[in-house]
Amino acid sequence: MTPHRIGNVVAAPPQRAPSSLLRGLAWSLVLSVTLTLVLAWPVVRSPRTMVFGREIAGRHHDPFTVMQHFESGGAAAPYRQPVTDVAGAWLAAKIGAAPSYNILVLLSFPLTTLATYLLGIYLFGSPFGAAAAALLFTFAPAHVAQASYHVHVAQTQWLAFYLLALCACVDRPTALRCTALLASVAGLALSNDYGGLTGAVMTPLALPIYWASRGRERTWPGLLIPAATLAMALTAGVLLIMRSAPVLLTARER
Repeated sequence: MTPHRIGNVVAAPPQRAPSSLLRGLAWSLVLSVTLTLVLAWPVVRSPRTMVFGREIAGRHHDPFTVMQHFESGGAAAPYRQPVTDVAGAWLAAKIGAAPSYNILVLLSFPLTTLATYLLGIYLFGSPFGAAAAALLFTFAPAHVAQASYHVHVAQTQWLAFYLLALCACVDRPTALRCTALLASVAGLALSNDYGGLTGAVMTPLALPIYWASRGRERTWPGLLIPAATLAMALTAGVLLIMRSAPVLLTARER
């Protein structure tokens, strides 16, 4: 937006009030929670005996295998996906395996809405556009289908948080934003293996494309510092795998 002139005074363009952004976030979360309750009402009523999505996907062993892992403290190395497994095991110790599984599945919907809304607001500044994108991504068929039997893959909120941290670091690569980028990478990769793979495949394109789209606002540190930060994270991850679970680098299948 360009400044406008009032008499001889150049006034700054009107800014979007923070209250409108918060209202958009609130309404997005209300709609997300409401739609989640509608989709999963039988599970909400009977969280110990029902699993989300059985009527959609049919019977599948994965949810029950994951519940067994939660009861035993999470999957064993090298198949452990710590962010999700630790949360599931902690909840299972408090309320049981089936409710903990259902909580992690259902929470992925409002959390994905929250993360995607923040990403949309950061990129475009439109509460309506951010809300629309958040709800469309949250209830995309791919997410609903994965939530039916893959609790780890259903944690799509980490992908949106990662993209938000990446864009913010490109725009202003401060120490705090680099730290947030590393935290989001850890959340993405350690919540589920497929999230880490998605980030690894997407980043070599997403990073330079977003940097180039900044036009005159782009800087070389905005490209090089995030790239170096991600390269260090990747190197540390590979070294950790070589030390603790080298089979992941050599096995043809899991």
